[in-house]
Amino acid sequence: MLLTAVRNGELLLDRKKGAEDFDDAFADDDEFPEPPADFEPEAHRMLVDAVAEIVSTRAAAPASDVALRLREREREIEYGLCPGDAGLIGEAVALGILLDLRYGPAQPDACAAVRWVAEQLGPEHGDRALGVADLLGHPGAPHWSTVQPPHDDEPLLPALVLLLAGVASTTPGVPAD
Repeated sequence: MLLTAVRNGELLLDRKKGAEDFDDAFADDDEFPEPPADFEPEAHRMLVDAVAEIVSTRAAAPASDVALRLREREREIEYGLCPGDAGLIGEAVALGILLDLRYGPAQPDACAAVRWVAEQLGPEHGDRALGVADLLGHPGAPHWSTVQPPHDDEPLLPALVLLLAGVASTTPGVPAD
């Protein structure tokens, strides 16, 4: 890129000039559009909202709806994402939260979290949470590297959100919101 800019006369490098002159070549903000908004904080907020809703209503629907909510939010504001990236970013954020919890001071009980999901939301949701519970070190969960969505078109995000709800409900000091 740098060589192309020099060849096209867009950038002139002179050994007598300092680094500030190089920076001045990019100082005109009118030439460069604003970068797209960062979707990660938005996804984090939406995941936390879904977990809080699950914990307060004892309904699993927000876990399934969160991917749709993320896609809708992606369409509302220009984030510079490829279509479908909102769900992947949601998964990455959920993974990050779970790993932060696992290796942080809270040290959640993965067995208690999965048990809460099964007892409060139903055994099928407990099975979904168990499918990703290796992230928290659950001894009965399949190894994370072998985890596949139950159906090709079903994302992992609902299972991750269900597990987060279980952690929020069973771990002292981990708020649901």
